[in-house]
Amino acid sequence: RHLPLKYALQEYGNDRDKLLELLSTVYLAAKESDLLPHLLESGEIFHPLGWGPAEAYTFLREVPLYEKSGVLCRIPNWWTAQSAGAKVSVNIGTAAPTFVGMNAILNCTPSLSINGVPIRPEEAEQLLRQSEGLALIKNKWVAVDHEKLRQTLEAYERTRELLEDGELTLREALALQLTPEKLAAEAQADVDIGVSYGEWLQDVTHKLRNPNLVPEVAPAKTFRAALRPYQQAGLNWLGFLDGLGFGACLADDMGLGKTVQILAFLSVKKQDHATSLLVVPASLIANWSSEIDKFYPDLTYCIAHPGHLGNAPLTENGEADLSQYDLVITTYAMAQRYEVLNTFHWDCIILDEAQAIKNR
Repeated sequence: RHLPLKYALQEYGNDRDKLLELLSTVYLAAKESDLLPHLLESGEIFHPLGWGPAEAYTFLREVPLYEKSGVLCRIPNWWTAQSAGAKVSVNIGTAAPTFVGMNAILNCTPSLSINGVPIRPEEAEQLLRQSEGLALIKNKWVAVDHEKLRQTLEAYERTRELLEDGELTLREALALQLTPEKLAAEAQADVDIGVSYGEWLQDVTHKLRNPNLVPEVAPAKTFRAALRPYQQAGLNWLGFLDGLGFGACLADDMGLGKTVQILAFLSVKKQDHATSLLVVPASLIANWSSEIDKFYPDLTYCIAHPGHLGNAPLTENGEADLSQYDLVITTYAMAQRYEVLNTFHWDCIILDEAQAIKNR
């Protein structure tokens, strides 16, 4: 069992061998300690002591030495639970952007902290002017390492300059989560720089990692197919990513109804009066036309291909009012030949057998 040294002396005061055994651990620790030799010599170690921040800091730093020597130390939780010193944090995407997509502009705010306690740059400067050791910050004692704090403050200033406008694109925000050190490329290797997501961006990324949390999307009432659960999940996923302005890859196995899922998605897009482009191998044009007529005949479409120009009088350099259609179907070859297909602003571009685009 372990007892405070004062009580051990009272209990074993008449047992010289036991006292020597108890004190041997203290003398062993004193050989490498900066604090214990004076306390042993003066006898103060046998009485309660009141220390200032400097002595307390020395004691706390030497705790591993004491415990290695066999002395059990009871220390405050805030010391054992403290984080790894000074840190630069950047919080991104607290509020939803005015528009979505990879180029959406997100708000971002850099901040400083020491052992998890937020501080202002002015407070960090003040700490650097004080002696190194323990400092009371916002009613919490924290350990201050001047050199690390100085490096962290420099990294904070560089980060603040990089984020001078207080804005990042969504693409940049997602990249920074993977490589936060790019915020301060010249920072020392041991400077801790972290990126955290605000409420809006955290919600988005959480759903990206957990598709089952994505809100359900309902096809148009005139859509004629009853979606199976996995097809409904695919529609939900397409709707969620489209709402963010992201692209999507629908990669279900052959025969599981990818076409039906796309048509259900287009039935939702029709409500926005949007025109989409579908690019397919020529051999699949008839199949798509048949599936549209079967599952969603309300979808207005034309086929931009020399063999199917009856309902779309297009020429390679001609103009056409494509906005009157919900969907324009063409092939990979014709997509390059019809100039109007390249200049028209499509709400959505869908690639069937998308591997065909690899070398185009």
